[in-house]
Amino acid sequence: MEDKSPFFWIILSVVVIVVVAGVAFYVGIGANGRDIPPGVENVTRMQSTGILESDHKPSEITSEIAFPTVPEKMAVYTVDRTISEKELLRIADNLGVSHVVSKNPSGLIFVGEGDYKISSYKGAIDYSNRTSQPGYSPEYIDSHLPSDKEARKIADEFLDQYTLRPDSAVFYDTTHNVGHFISPEKGVKIKNSESINVWYKHWINDYMILTDKLRVEVDVHGQVRRMFMEWPHYEPYREFPIIGPEEAYGYLEDSPIVIPDGMKNPEKATVTKISLVYIDHTMTKDLDYLIPVYYFQGVVQGDGKEAAFYQCIPATPEFTAEIT
Repeated sequence: MEDKSPFFWIILSVVVIVVVAGVAFYVGIGANGRDIPPGVENVTRMQSTGILESDHKPSEITSEIAFPTVPEKMAVYTVDRTISEKELLRIADNLGVSHVVSKNPSGLIFVGEGDYKISSYKGAIDYSNRTSQPGYSPEYIDSHLPSDKEARKIADEFLDQYTLRPDSAVFYDTTHNVGHFISPEKGVKIKNSESINVWYKHWINDYMILTDKLRVEVDVHGQVRRMFMEWPHYEPYREFPIIGPEEAYGYLEDSPIVIPDGMKNPEKATVTKISLVYIDHTMTKDLDYLIPVYYFQGVVQGDGKEAAFYQCIPATPEFTAEIT
């Protein structure tokens, strides 16, 4: 399933930018006896202090912003990604999708046939309308594509009509997918398709859940072409003390950083934003718990250019003690 996110490249751009993230286990260090919930050990046993794996290690990291004020403790939550076949069939029934069900050994479930289908994997739901569309001229697209405001209204009505909107979903942003035709004679790139993604996010006690995603894609004629929702259920587990942003920044200085656009020789990285957020997975590992992390964003110079970067640092001593 593809996915793309307006700000975390962690999630993102499935259609445009794919975040490459990983977790490497630190051999020889055990978590037995520590007060760490099982399921997050794959975060604490990392070779680097950042959660997201990368080969980019700048020679210098600086910060040009004040560190935010943070609480002394934050809650950790258990994660439930299960969704029943009965619930999928209910959604299919609402959307007018046939009840033809197929499964594969990895746990991927498909409901429907033909151009309208729903798929689900680890609780994520992906609805697609794959009726064919021709390529259009740039002029046709520009005159028929809904405005961002109209696309949001279409997405809101779609989610509400089919009872798909989670209670905690908040509109976040709109982005555009643009397709091009390359003229073989002149090598000219000509726009021949465009759609609008309407994004929704989720906050717990004012802290964004970076890994929750809800996206509705609206096409040039105002039809919903796709709805992707990754929105697990969370239950409170317990509170943990958290480290301050200064200490997290110290870990960042020893960490590689993620540069979505790539850069062979990153030199000076400058932090321009620090957020305290929640995550329940990396791009390669699902966590059994929703945990708080510091989300660092900024710009980095190298190879004669400037690019955006980011990295996540665990916010609790329990999740950082084994990687210091």
